[in-house]
Amino acid sequence: MRNHHLICLLFMSCVMILVAGCTDIGTSSSVTPTISPQMNTSATMTVTPEQTSADAVSGSAVTPAPTLSVACNDLVSASGADQAFLDYVDDTRLVTRINDLATGSCNKSRANPLYQAATTSTVPQTTGLVMGRLYLISATTYCQDPDSAAPDNTLTDLAKFTNGRAQYRDFLYACHIEISANASGVAGGEKLDLKNLYGPQTFSGTSNSVKKFSATQGNYKFSVTYSGFGNYSVYITNIYGKTLAEPFHEVIGPYSGTSATVTLPANGEYYMAIEASAPYLMKMEQA
Repeated sequence: MRNHHLICLLFMSCVMILVAGCTDIGTSSSVTPTISPQMNTSATMTVTPEQTSADAVSGSAVTPAPTLSVACNDLVSASGADQAFLDYVDDTRLVTRINDLATGSCNKSRANPLYQAATTSTVPQTTGLVMGRLYLISATTYCQDPDSAAPDNTLTDLAKFTNGRAQYRDFLYACHIEISANASGVAGGEKLDLKNLYGPQTFSGTSNSVKKFSATQGNYKFSVTYSGFGNYSVYITNIYGKTLAEPFHEVIGPYSGTSATVTLPANGEYYMAIEASAPYLMKMEQA
């Protein structure tokens, strides 16, 4: 009996041990998740401006060296003598007086004073005006010992002078533009006097011709002395050939008079078509 109770006790002890082991094996550990703080996605960005080449240079801006043609550089140094010569020709009315010599009384008594005036003028330095001065002097010599060709020879040389002066004005205008494009960097460029470019201009000839000239925007009047008996007409066009004005239209010569006011719309170059069959002298000046 006693053995029977012992066996029962051992059996119950085994059962309890097995139950306890199963309970440990079947129980799972409870894991509490750890929640990380949410990431802040609104970040502040610092932008550094890109450095430019101008920012990299310290100090004041550097003005590029002016670039002028050799001819325009020479003109700056020669302009004083050139302008003095042109002023002298205008002040003494040499062109008008030589034209009157050829179309009027071609004789020594009238020619000698003009020769003296021409030879005592300031000597220009620009090649074109140097040649022009020689033609001006030559124009005063034919009537000192006149023959039948003296008047025509006088007008021919006078026309060569006026053409040379017109070419100088074109050159002066072109250099003025070139200097302006280089701003104020051209030392001495301010000495270029454009009075003879923009001021009174004189045109002469003996037949039909086309002359190029430069002028500023503004109003102008033309005065002419025409010795022929046919028509005298003047048409002014722009560089594209468009007619802008007709200072004189089929005027019957001989004629001496002044045109109505003509307006030139812009600074620049123009062309003048002249129809004539005899000597003429025309002056253009601002109204």
